[in-house]
Amino acid sequence: MPKNERLARALQDHVALIRDAVVPQEAILTALSGRLCEAFQREGRLFICGSGPMTVVADLTANLFLYRLGFERPALPVISLCHDATLLYSLSRDGLARQIFSRQLRPLASENDILLLFSDLHPDPALNEALLTAERIGMTTAAVAPAKIALAGEVPPQIFFRLESSSPGRIVETAVVFAHLLCELVEAELFEH
Repeated sequence: MPKNERLARALQDHVALIRDAVVPQEAILTALSGRLCEAFQREGRLFICGSGPMTVVADLTANLFLYRLGFERPALPVISLCHDATLLYSLSRDGLARQIFSRQLRPLASENDILLLFSDLHPDPALNEALLTAERIGMTTAAVAPAKIALAGEVPPQIFFRLESSSPGRIVETAVVFAHLLCELVEAELFEH
């Protein structure tokens, strides 16, 4: 197959994946954006964490909310929990890596806050532990993850946006589009731009 045909095919696949993920789940995306706007208006915060390559998506999502998407506006209270390598290494050394996110949530989060998880194709005990901790705190919980994996912990997320792919790269791409759309919806509602 010639390169230009491969590129055209890859673009078609990408567009179809995004369309098939977003269009049927539009209500889920708008519900989450509405919850975020309500939380921000009552001084709540968004905590974000991710697993594997989705840590980059979590960080990018936080950046979109903290800085801007398309126009100048105040920063929104969003915290990515994916940065503390020292804590991760310390917990890992003691066999407690699954607590990387929950240890950060316990002293910082409140019932006014929202937890957003990004999961890839591999179950991650740290994400399940974060969900359990958020549930105990009384936070709203949301997840973006492949439908085949979901989150197999004790507590399911209250809001679940399914990513339909078995390709790690396509999952990341779709999650980035989700993050972009989520931020765009929140910006439009809070700042009427």
